[in-house]
Amino acid sequence: MRRVHILIVVGLVSMWQVLALSSESHNRNIPSKQDTATLKRVGEQKQAELNTKQNRFRRAQALLDNKHLGLDVEALTVPNWRENLAETFAQMPEMQSVRYESKPLEGVVISDTLYLPEEVVLADDALILTRDLVFVRIASGHSRQPQHNHSACERNSRNRRDREQS
Repeated sequence: MRRVHILIVVGLVSMWQVLALSSESHNRNIPSKQDTATLKRVGEQKQAELNTKQNRFRRAQALLDNKHLGLDVEALTVPNWRENLAETFAQMPEMQSVRYESKPLEGVVISDTLYLPEEVVLADDALILTRDLVFVRIASGHSRQPQHNHSACERNSRNRRDREQS
């Protein structure tokens, strides 16, 4: 009789351990209220980031459409966008120019080389398409355009275009 009681006790202890382990692993798969709240908050944050990104893309696409460039803003987000759009950029006269901007920017600004002051002011939404972007310090009382060798800059732009075409 004593053996039967021992076997029953051992069996009950074994079953209790199995049940405890299975319910513990089952409870791990069921998120707590705190976990659920955290997941919900993370999901809301990701959705807000996505909405912000989509809004920015919509505004950028509107700027491109107003300029009648025929570019899709999504084309500027892929990894090889420069190679993919090289031919399109080569056909744009603006992409062959050097520009100096000191007034507040707005709309689409296109150039091969763009010189901007150290502190850029935006008048409205702006989208910049340029190969070379140079920030310059403009001392008060001096001309707005930085002193540099214009012919060397234009020569570098021509050399780069020649390399891209070959």
